[in-house]
Amino acid sequence: MSIIFGSSANLFNMGDNNNPRFNLDGVKDVKTVTVGDRTFVYTASPDEGGISGFEVMADGQLLGVANVSGLDQVENVAFAMIDGSTFLYANSGDTITVFQIAADGDLNLVQTMTGDAAPYINQIGGRMDVVEVAGVNYLVAAGNQTDHTGSALAAG
Repeated sequence: MSIIFGSSANLFNMGDNNNPRFNLDGVKDVKTVTVGDRTFVYTASPDEGGISGFEVMADGQLLGVANVSGLDQVENVAFAMIDGSTFLYANSGDTITVFQIAADGDLNLVQTMTGDAAPYINQIGGRMDVVEVAGVNYLVAAGNQTDHTGSALAAG
């Protein structure tokens, strides 16, 4: 992962080989979110089955703030702001895991939804987003099996 600003100067690099405590091998998704006045980057690594979170410092350096393992084949993250709190949604196979993002960027487990509860989230395959309609957040997740085209789940 690299941080590049302004005139495309490479300011910072981090990989699994130089920081093995984070899940950075084979990252499939990288997204940013602002919580309060702090900006965080979260990565999803299906190869390591985990999410890692970093705060982006003023000089472009990344400070590790969160690391969650045990999310088999996690491919995608999405964010939603609900009642003043920020949530991260992570997909892995037939599971969506919900975390509340703390002010310091740490991830606190809120809920795990499996295909048993919402059959159309089976085999999501990395396609997921949050959309707000009339003040309600919906998590939209697409399946990649012929008979499982997708779901819209109220996120809140």
